[in-house]
Amino acid sequence: MITSSQLPLWILWATIGVSFVYLFRKNRIEREREDEPIILAQDQSNPSPIEEVAADETETVIDRRAKILAMPLVKSSIVEEIVHTSMDGYEQQIEELSHVGKTPKSPKRNTEDLYRLYYEDSDASPAAGYLYKLNEQENQTAAYSGVSDPEPMDRFMDLRMSDSVPHEESDEESEEVRQDWNNRFQKSLHLIRSFDQFTPLSERIQTNLDLLHLSRDFIFTAQMYGKIIISETELPADQKTIRPIRTHGMLGGEKYVVQGILFKFAVDRNGLFGGDHSAAKVAGHELKGAISYLNCGVSGLNVPLMCLVDYRGYRLIAMSVLPISDDTIIYGSCDAGKTVHAKDSNFNRMMWKASSKLNIKPHRVGHEILFSPADLEGHRSYDGKYYLLDFSRVFPPEAPIRTIKNAHLSRLLRPEFIKNYSQPLCSDAFAGFIKGFHEDANREVIEATDHLIRTLIPKFANGELRKETQEAKEAGRLDDFRLTETIHRNGINCRYLGLVRKHTEDPESRIMILVNIVARVLKNNLRQKLRKKMTTLKKPLEEPYRRLVIKFLNVVFANTETSETYWRTSLKTDIRKNFLLALTNEESEIDYPLKPRLPSGEIDANFLSCVLRRFEKLVGMRLSPRTQNPEVFFTQTPFFDTDLDTLPLRVKHMNIINFAEGFFFEFEGLTHRVDDPISAQRFYQMAIDKFGEALDSNPNNKDLLLNVALTWTLALEDEFHSEIAEGNTFPAENGAVLRAMEYYLRAISAPPRY
Repeated sequence: MITSSQLPLWILWATIGVSFVYLFRKNRIEREREDEPIILAQDQSNPSPIEEVAADETETVIDRRAKILAMPLVKSSIVEEIVHTSMDGYEQQIEELSHVGKTPKSPKRNTEDLYRLYYEDSDASPAAGYLYKLNEQENQTAAYSGVSDPEPMDRFMDLRMSDSVPHEESDEESEEVRQDWNNRFQKSLHLIRSFDQFTPLSERIQTNLDLLHLSRDFIFTAQMYGKIIISETELPADQKTIRPIRTHGMLGGEKYVVQGILFKFAVDRNGLFGGDHSAAKVAGHELKGAISYLNCGVSGLNVPLMCLVDYRGYRLIAMSVLPISDDTIIYGSCDAGKTVHAKDSNFNRMMWKASSKLNIKPHRVGHEILFSPADLEGHRSYDGKYYLLDFSRVFPPEAPIRTIKNAHLSRLLRPEFIKNYSQPLCSDAFAGFIKGFHEDANREVIEATDHLIRTLIPKFANGELRKETQEAKEAGRLDDFRLTETIHRNGINCRYLGLVRKHTEDPESRIMILVNIVARVLKNNLRQKLRKKMTTLKKPLEEPYRRLVIKFLNVVFANTETSETYWRTSLKTDIRKNFLLALTNEESEIDYPLKPRLPSGEIDANFLSCVLRRFEKLVGMRLSPRTQNPEVFFTQTPFFDTDLDTLPLRVKHMNIINFAEGFFFEFEGLTHRVDDPISAQRFYQMAIDKFGEALDSNPNNKDLLLNVALTWTLALEDEFHSEIAEGNTFPAENGAVLRAMEYYLRAISAPPRY
């Protein structure tokens, strides 16, 4: 049995042990550094950035339990201390990299060799051969290719545009209004990064509340205007409420500026991504990249406030307008690599620090050394601050797939995988920016993809996933299992859910994965239908889209022959297309009833209910409470017009906003724990949910993990208040106790803060 007083003590002893390990490794690496400088990207025997950071991490969670609200969102002091190599090492990297590509080998010969290495020679690339054989066995096709179609890549480079907005395009808005989002956001982040253990609690609370209020205002504004922009997308420009701005580029869809927010359509207007679905993925990478640089916490390196708006099948990127233009660029390229900037030594050092934390490989582009993709732009703005822009290719791609057009633009490796991989990887792998030199970057990405497919996924499927699923089942919380967070934490993309299921033998895990796969396929199907309706209707109406959603739900979930046919044919086809190897040979047969039934022959209503709940969350849809009754799945018309609260609308935003919301609810729980303990428990659960949403995109964040653990502990203390007062103990088998311990352990073992 574990008492409330024993829990922090246990954490203290565990953390002290971890700290000794960190200190030992730190001293060892420092001694090695004295003997031999690190040359990044040249000597692969040197410790990887993640190992060096781990060696430098000495901060513990001591006293965190007693100071629950004494934690900043971003700890700049820790960030500044964790520098992977010395400044001398930085200069030596530049010197070594400056000679790369002076006498490039024949691009044609290198490309052909790479082609044979990857998907002709299965011995040289075991994962490629492994997947190919499995595909043949299951009558599926997916051949990997080591090269990209040069013609579309050239078009992509020619059409690449800067996201900077010329000042003359926003004459209607005053400078104060136009810059308000950005100024408020940067001010809040600056204050948060300045927090230390002596910062008054009242200041912490007020700063986080300011950030929360700012983010809610920004999201509300982005939602409101985003819905208008999307609803009127098929109207002529002169009939639109908000008219598009003129830009000097062509990539993607139209751009709009309203209320200090730049909106960009994530559509495949020029056929570069292979469809709007892939274009939406690229927009997701934009947000992911911005979050990653924000989490790096490099002092002086700023990113815009950003979110994604999904509505009626379309996706918009919404970001605060920055005080920049083409004249302010100091890093990267805004003209598809024709001109490469890297002249600001101070900014270059910032980017070097960030690349070390992200495990991104520095490389030569043109005559400059870059620490990011070439089209990531750095600006020294009119307000004197440094800003980053264009984050869609921050992380390296997986080895491109031949059947997917320009896959290296949309199919990127997870940040967690990159950070924990044994060596840095190049963001510009398979891109035209490094064609003719740095061919080793392509080979290294191929090897990394092999490792992901051949080693990491099978190990995860039969190891950690099975273990965590069984623990959740024993604790009675299998329905609340956060699969997305779990696979992201292990560096696996959701597109590999099918391969995870292929390697999973545990029945509960297989069912849970299938629920998520089906929900994701349904999400994509509905968005495609909504986009098609938009192009045919061409009017900003509401009711036709409501009827479309209800009709789609009834086709999927009704107890009819039409629904059975959909599950046997269309749904199976889409699953096999989007989730490789998700279905067995038996399940792939057209006669196999993928819509599950119980041994009695009745529909498995619990399975369908889980799919529906997951689908609702993925698309941002709210249905009436009536639909939560499993009995609806036994009817021929489960859903009516009145069951749909609003059209599907989902906003994805920076995880620091979820953190601020969780912080707020955590504080509310504390303030109500004496006079209204029931409300306190509700606030604790809301805080845990918000922290959990933040963990979906950043599952190894120490502060997030620790806050979840502390919130569970607070909930336990309130729940067992009377027992604790009488000297009794927490029940060790209690689910909340197990969850608190789980998150404490994850916080201790998580990689060091960026």
